[in-house]
Amino acid sequence: MLVSILVWLPLVCSPLVYLSSKLRKGLPRNLAISVSLLTFLLSLLVIGSETHEDWIPSLGISYHLRVDGISYVMVILTTFIMLASILASSTEIKEREGEYYALLLLTETGILGVFTAVDLILFYFFWEIVLIPMFFIILIWGEERRRYAAMKFLIYTHLGSLLMIIGFFYAYWSYYDLFGKYTFNLFELWKIEDFMSQSELKLLYFLVFMGFAVKAPIVPLHTWLPDAHVEAPSPGSVILAGLLLKMGGYGLLRILPTLLPETFHEMSVLLASLGVISVFYSAMVAMVQEDLKRLIAYSSISHMGIAVTAIASETSLGTKGAIYMMFSHALINGLMFLLSGAYKRRFHTREISEIGKYEAPILSSLLVFGAFASSGLPGLSGFIAEILSFMGVFNRWETSIWFLVLSAVVTAGYMLHMVKRVVFGEKMGEVEDLSREELLPLAMLVTGILLLGLVPSLLLGPLEGV
Repeated sequence: MLVSILVWLPLVCSPLVYLSSKLRKGLPRNLAISVSLLTFLLSLLVIGSETHEDWIPSLGISYHLRVDGISYVMVILTTFIMLASILASSTEIKEREGEYYALLLLTETGILGVFTAVDLILFYFFWEIVLIPMFFIILIWGEERRRYAAMKFLIYTHLGSLLMIIGFFYAYWSYYDLFGKYTFNLFELWKIEDFMSQSELKLLYFLVFMGFAVKAPIVPLHTWLPDAHVEAPSPGSVILAGLLLKMGGYGLLRILPTLLPETFHEMSVLLASLGVISVFYSAMVAMVQEDLKRLIAYSSISHMGIAVTAIASETSLGTKGAIYMMFSHALINGLMFLLSGAYKRRFHTREISEIGKYEAPILSSLLVFGAFASSGLPGLSGFIAEILSFMGVFNRWETSIWFLVLSAVVTAGYMLHMVKRVVFGEKMGEVEDLSREELLPLAMLVTGILLLGLVPSLLLGPLEGV
């Protein structure tokens, strides 16, 4: 029951948040903060919670939500990032507040549902829910090219989702043909693998994989992401990087290997290869970016590539490393996207050559901190994430994939080059530094990065036995 309350609470409260805009300016934000804070506190308590009821029994569709160790970590990440994003929104969102905060809460319900659903139709229902509010957040509150970015986001991710649902129905009908029973239960459908031909299995793998690969995103299916990140409002970029990308990673980690364990093993080398390509291709593209937000967007693809490669290793350390990387990446890139928004509000540009002309000590210090965290500096969360991921990959392929370690060097290269130009270039004057309102969500993310860098057991504890 508790997991159901957690998942549906934001959605139930979203109409109240929308209607509150007619009473008083600022009330939608305050209500959204209250709801997201309550949701975060509930998320700390849901591990082990499960709800399983028949929904449409004649079709084998059930209302089945469950929170195990992996889901628990992703649920906490969702509620934490959403709280930080809502807190950060007040500096950018000045119009149509009721609609904006209601859409954020709808997004939260969809993401929480993805991370807890066991029935694949329910999983797909929540997966598609997320698409709608994020489309409108980019379209309404985005920047100059927001229409193009919103449509590209919609088309890419929806096409991937359509292939995924076709795969789910393929598995569903195959199960019925084999066992004479309808079910969309993830932990039942894997039985079909022993009775299907290799060509059928490869087709099913491809269909389901495409939905997750687009969302992750894996190169060359990544091109929607830089545009969506750059045009979305900064809190929207935090949600895109911190949570929507993790939906793809979660699918590759939990859904695909559970549905097709043997086929996933056979295809793991190809998946790892795509992960490595994503790591280095995106890092190289990030090196030549002049727009700070676009640089951060490409660094997101690169870091998710490390997580994908770790998932492909199929080792315990690789799994933990992938989850740690996804959690750490959400905090670090969330911080960086909020900082890019702070620069944009002050300079009306994100061009690195322009924003480096003025001094803002606190803003600059946090940018240096974020760059160090992204580069995997010891004592910060990115270091633990990379170490676990690399060890998991080496346990599977040993020295044949040693060059993956170079990704940390490449990341440090483009991040430190950016810091040099923004922080240590020749200054022409000072600008207003970060306000208290801006500092609160940034402080939350910095605290998370430090805690996970110094006390890894906070995240690894729930993952024992994975």
